Amino acid sequence: MRKRFLLLLFSAIAFTMNVNAQCVPNTSITQPGIYPDSATGLTPGTLNQPYNQVLQVKVPTDTNVVILGSLQNVTINSITLTSFTNLPPGITYVCNPANCVYPGGSNGCALLSGTPTQAGTFNPTAITTTSATLTAIGLPITQIDTIDYYTIVINSTSSGFNTNPALRFELFQNDPNPFSNFTDIKFTSSHQAIVTLKV
Repeated sequence: MRKRFLLLLFSAIAFTMNVNAQCVPNTSITQPGIYPDSATGLTPGTLNQPYNQVLQVKVPTDTNVVILGSLQNVTINSITLTSFTNLPPGITYVCNPANCVYPGGSNGCALLSGTPTQAGTFNPTAITTTSATLTAIGLPITQIDTIDYYTIVINSTSSGFNTNPALRFELFQNDPNPFSNFTDIKFTSSHQAIVTLKV
């Protein structure tokens, strides 16, 4: 009986860790694009502190491209995130859907998470492959794009409200962001206390 209880407990913990290591697509996003956009940018992090950043994706169903000097309509079959490089050491990514293939018209997300092991400014680069069909004649086309306009700043010290370690309080970016039904807001405090958070 005890072994069974421990096995169930271990399974529940592993399931919880797996769920926490994913993002939830925000289906309320209707405008195609990547969120946060380049103007908003990515959340800065702190060396040796947990980092989480959710990128929300809304894939268009179709778009217009110039082919041989003529504007043509194409139907988007899918956009695949084929790689994500130049992330801060200690940070990795996972997609939802897990294969990083976002069908045309769908909502998806990618979670950048981990514990950064090096301070500095990093310029992550995402490579995507778009699979589409030339609407007029049904010809399949493929396009590879590079997304390199984001930066992640990893600070060497805390950017919390107080730099005195004995009085430190840090509030971290909520996850997922944006959100519709729920979100996690994490914080750390150097001492035990009842905390009230107003949003």
